[in-house]
Amino acid sequence: MKIIKNTIFSVLMIFTSSFLYAQNDNLQNAANLQAEQNLQNVPSAAQIVIDAKEKLDSSFTKETAVNVEKQLLQIEPQIDGTQIKNLNDAFYSLLIDCKALQDEWKSIPQLYSRLQKTDAHSTYLAAAAYYKSQEYIIAEKLLEDVAGSFITEAGNAGSFANTSSDSDSLYSDSVNAAVLYAQVLSRRGKYKDSADFYAKLDAKKLLDSKNKLEYAKTLFLLKKYSEASAQAAAAQNPLSDYICGLCQFQLKNYDSARDFFKVYSIKSAQNTSAQSALAVQSLYSDYYYAVCLYRLASYKEAVPYFEKTGDSKSVPELTYKAYNYAAKSAVLSSDFAKAAAISEKLIKSASNDAERQSAVIFCAEVYADSGKYQKAISILEPYTTGKDDFSAKASFLKAKYYDKSDDLKSSVAAYQKVYENFPRTSYAEEAMFRCGELYYSRGQFNSAEEAFTKYLYEYSNGKFTDGAFYFSGECNLKNNNLDRSIMQNKTLLEKHPQSSYVYGAGKNLLEAYYLQERYSEALETARMLVKNHRVQANSDNIGKRIIELEQITAGTDRRIVEKKSEYEQKGKLSTKEGRICGTELVKLYSKYGSQGEALSLALSLIQEQTDAAEAEYGAENSEFAASYYAKNSNAKQSAEFYLKAAAFYRTAGNSQKAAASLYSAADSFMTASMKGDAQETAKLLVQLYPETKQAKKVMDLVK
Repeated sequence: MKIIKNTIFSVLMIFTSSFLYAQNDNLQNAANLQAEQNLQNVPSAAQIVIDAKEKLDSSFTKETAVNVEKQLLQIEPQIDGTQIKNLNDAFYSLLIDCKALQDEWKSIPQLYSRLQKTDAHSTYLAAAAYYKSQEYIIAEKLLEDVAGSFITEAGNAGSFANTSSDSDSLYSDSVNAAVLYAQVLSRRGKYKDSADFYAKLDAKKLLDSKNKLEYAKTLFLLKKYSEASAQAAAAQNPLSDYICGLCQFQLKNYDSARDFFKVYSIKSAQNTSAQSALAVQSLYSDYYYAVCLYRLASYKEAVPYFEKTGDSKSVPELTYKAYNYAAKSAVLSSDFAKAAAISEKLIKSASNDAERQSAVIFCAEVYADSGKYQKAISILEPYTTGKDDFSAKASFLKAKYYDKSDDLKSSVAAYQKVYENFPRTSYAEEAMFRCGELYYSRGQFNSAEEAFTKYLYEYSNGKFTDGAFYFSGECNLKNNNLDRSIMQNKTLLEKHPQSSYVYGAGKNLLEAYYLQERYSEALETARMLVKNHRVQANSDNIGKRIIELEQITAGTDRRIVEKKSEYEQKGKLSTKEGRICGTELVKLYSKYGSQGEALSLALSLIQEQTDAAEAEYGAENSEFAASYYAKNSNAKQSAEFYLKAAAFYRTAGNSQKAAASLYSAADSFMTASMKGDAQETAKLLVQLYPETKQAKKVMDLVK
């Protein structure tokens, strides 16, 4: 039996001379004819039929069939309407054999219809003819009885001689019909029935190599991949490795599948006699081999196989897929130059608008991801002039890539064209929103606020309405338009309580209230943030803001609260920055708050400010302590801290302030009736800073 493969998975039988001729029925017909001729002295037509059969028996070839057919056609008028039993059927059975030998299958159904009593052999050939013309329903009906009776007989017989071989061999009509019946069932999509029938044939060892492969294909279509792989391997057919590879691929055994496809490709290359017949399968094998590499993350190794498949163009349905995988593999192996080159091939290989559009977007993205924004824009440009959704998308991406190339002006202009030229598309709304984002990201808050306001006017219930309210509110906050900022943030919180911008809007609202000195409302907002967004609020120290606001609402000066918070944030006494901030806090305490807190902090700072770099700050704190004690009638303590202040100033190199502190120390000693200490301090002042105004008058102070 010969098999020709029309596609990767479809196999069409060419039923040749080795099993076309009747083994039993036609012999019986011929014997009956001979007997009747002897008895009735029948016309020579019967003898011609008998002679024709004998001639075909002796040389079962196409040439003989042509000659026999000519002889038979000469007596066809005599056959039509004959009363001789079996002559009509013997005549048309022989013609059916002749047509089969000549590969003229289209003629057989008509001849078969002329039979008065059908036999298994002619029925098989008629079914084969219908099979070849893809009239599977008729073929199935013709074969049902023949194939069914064969299986029944096979089951009753217990065992059958193995009449099959790997070469074209003589099958019985019953075996041939049964095999064809299994194939017909498969072609009709009755895969389970087909597989069951194949299984019965296989159990009796009646399937040759090619039919085992057909059995494997049917199992494959049933998604019984393990069984299909076993049958394909047992077939030992040139396509076996390929089918096994497909089965392993479906089982996601990509290592195993890869190896089968590789072996198949090697064997195909070596089999020069079958190269043309297996060329298509070889390309498919290379393609699936590359897909296996892709699934195994061997992207760099997969690229040349995909590209080879695409470049061949001999299997059009694979070209686009192969280039698509090749480009993706190149991207995943970080070879953007290769990916870009292949993606341009991908565009050219597209067979429809959907493929072309997908390829254009992918190609543009490859160039953009490699930083070649102008090239990405040039790929998109030809597709931006239409009026359809894809033109809108291409125009939108063009604006996006202008933005990435930091061309604000071109990006805004491109986005504006999107919402002006494609107002009814989904891209129009987003383009208008993106204009606001562009300005916002570059700190152009006035322009950003205008853009977001325009969006809110056009899309009051749009996809980005909450975002527009948030960014517009933040722009107004940064521009100190506090009333408008408060209004926009409150609107967002009220109308979009589930928005991802809710927390940010709450923070902005808190800040706007604070700047307007609406501390109670700010405190209420801060508490809301902690209650509803605890994790984020803790991260942003909103809890501390609550403490500060509680202090302010209780009467503490805001400046003190803010500086105290800063002091704590900077590490208090443990860091230089904290101590500097603490010195500033001492001044605020002394001016707007508690003098006692100011003194306590100043004394703590003085103990830590021992470094020369902080001498100036130590001096300021010492001076405050000195003045505090002076105001509280403790002149001796006052004098001692003025001396400390003078020492700090001297370390800092500030002669003028050091002299002033020494003069104040002398004055405090006099107030404390410690004239001797006052005079010693005065002498020190004159000695250290003789040219200062304090030195010139200090001696008069201590007389």
